[in-house]
Amino acid sequence: MTKIRLALACVLSVYTWAGALGMSAQAQNSNKPGPALSEFVYITFDQHPALRAAQAQLDAAMARARSQGRPLYNPEIELGYEDAESRTKEIGLAQTFDFSGKRGARSDVARAQIEIARASLDFAKKSLLTELLTSLVNRQTSQNIFQISERRVGLSKEFLALAQRRNNAGDLPKTSFLTARLALADAKIEKNNMAGDLSRAQENLIAIVGNARAAWPVFTGLPPKIAPSVEGVQLEELPELRRAQIESQAFRSRIKVAQRDRVPDPTLGVRYGREGSEDLLGFRFSVPVPVWNSGGADVDAARADFISSERTYNELLRRASARLSASQQRYLAALSAWGEWMENGATPLEQQRQILQRLWRAGEIDAVTYLVQLDQTFTTEVSAAELRGRLWNAWFLWLDASGGATKWVENIQ
Repeated sequence: MTKIRLALACVLSVYTWAGALGMSAQAQNSNKPGPALSEFVYITFDQHPALRAAQAQLDAAMARARSQGRPLYNPEIELGYEDAESRTKEIGLAQTFDFSGKRGARSDVARAQIEIARASLDFAKKSLLTELLTSLVNRQTSQNIFQISERRVGLSKEFLALAQRRNNAGDLPKTSFLTARLALADAKIEKNNMAGDLSRAQENLIAIVGNARAAWPVFTGLPPKIAPSVEGVQLEELPELRRAQIESQAFRSRIKVAQRDRVPDPTLGVRYGREGSEDLLGFRFSVPVPVWNSGGADVDAARADFISSERTYNELLRRASARLSASQQRYLAALSAWGEWMENGATPLEQQRQILQRLWRAGEIDAVTYLVQLDQTFTTEVSAAELRGRLWNAWFLWLDASGGATKWVENIQ
């Protein structure tokens, strides 16, 4: 009996680091979830309120750009009437001229705002895609763990029923029977906890997608096993950095707007009228005098905004670079952990449970040993599911940091 227990302990210690995930060999060799995921992403994006709001902001920016591209001043019609010793009537036309080029400077800012809104839309898509993929994996991981807890409850019920029959027959001590009851209660508690985790994961996913589904896309394979490289990543092309860079350009253009606004624009007018029987013709020319407000403070403020935007961009670039390196290291660590896990064989844990049951039925191990070892197999299986989920999440964080999530989804066949 001692030799059998020792052999069993050795087997379980190995399988603790090589548990199964309930996947087929084909699923393990695959590295793509399939076209259902790509279709699901497109459907989610089609009517998502966050993306529609970002698109509306882009439409508004384009409309403002059209407005800024129009002439700055409209002509003015002047009418005059005077009834004194002689009756005087006159009509005039006045026009203020954009002498300093304010229209062109404001158009530059408006065009930059279009690009900012476009980059914001791209960033919203990028963020939503990462959030969606991560939520899908989290829901699937919670679903797998909940199913494991259900199997644990089922085996605990079977063991309790068998233990009760043996206890009634006098073949099992009362303490072992009570231990079996406690094991079932513990399994049910764990199942309820896992049900709560699954409910929260599904709630988060439904909040992103907008509605519940009978079936969700499933990640049946694994991410690419090739280590990602930071060498080919162009951080400047990330939507958040592109937006910050364009914002800096827009603030530079605002300096020009503030400088042009300091230059007064002249107004030229012409009038025609009659005073009694005589014709009148007059001209008017006026220029605002910047006495009380010369606009210098607006120029200083625009320059300060530009400096702030440049420093903000540099800070975002530093953070993006650090995040890229960190996400690479996290994915490599998760990939290494998964490789170590699979290196030992990943034999189905159900075989271990059958061995345990045969040993207990044969009286080679007592009830407590059986329950402890059985619980260890379920703990191992849960760890395997969690490790696989972390591997996928690490991959999605890398895609988000490197800007490759959209391309990855588009290339799913």
